[in-house]
Amino acid sequence: MVARLPSIDLLRVLTVIVIVWRHTWPVPKGEPQMLLATITVPFFFFLTGWLWRTGKRTIRDETKMRWLTLGRPYVTWLALIFIEFAASTIKGDITRDTIETLIRPLLGGSYAGRPFSTFWFISALFFVAIMMRAVEKLPRPHLVALAVLLAGVGALLGQKLDRIPLSIGLAIPCLAFAVAGYLLRQWAASREHPWRGRRRVRAVFRRVGVAARVA
Repeated sequence: MVARLPSIDLLRVLTVIVIVWRHTWPVPKGEPQMLLATITVPFFFFLTGWLWRTGKRTIRDETKMRWLTLGRPYVTWLALIFIEFAASTIKGDITRDTIETLIRPLLGGSYAGRPFSTFWFISALFFVAIMMRAVEKLPRPHLVALAVLLAGVGALLGQKLDRIPLSIGLAIPCLAFAVAGYLLRQWAASREHPWRGRRRVRAVFRRVGVAARVA
């Protein structure tokens, strides 16, 4: 198994900072800035897959843990910011536009504008983690096919997925990057032990030879 490097964790933290900056303040004009803003989210979820650890945790356990680490802070900060947001939004008569403005942050995802624009990222990570736990034990060929399929769905149906509340739809292409990172880490781990596969092949041939002699 590839050792977990502190530099990778630091890189992931820096990626989160860039994502928050991108969704909190306008991105400066210029190709380098736009390129950085475009690749940070896929790169973060790629690192999420790279750092993923398989284990005995069930989907239910994963959901409980992610609720404590992501869901509860999401709801808490949403409530705190929403109180101030609602107070500044409701002025005079409550119109249909006012109600729609108040509902959009509760829907999350792309519906929530500033100051809720960074919240989509938390809910997307919540659902990606749960889905990763569900697919982590699939054979590698199946995971490769799944990553390609999810990336294709994201490319073809990106706008429709964007309309699903709480970033559930956006979690689908994000999962593709997480699975890609997970697969690359597995490949890197196998490269650390190049003789492991050869030893297995030799063991199989030995068993076949013994069976032939007995026959």
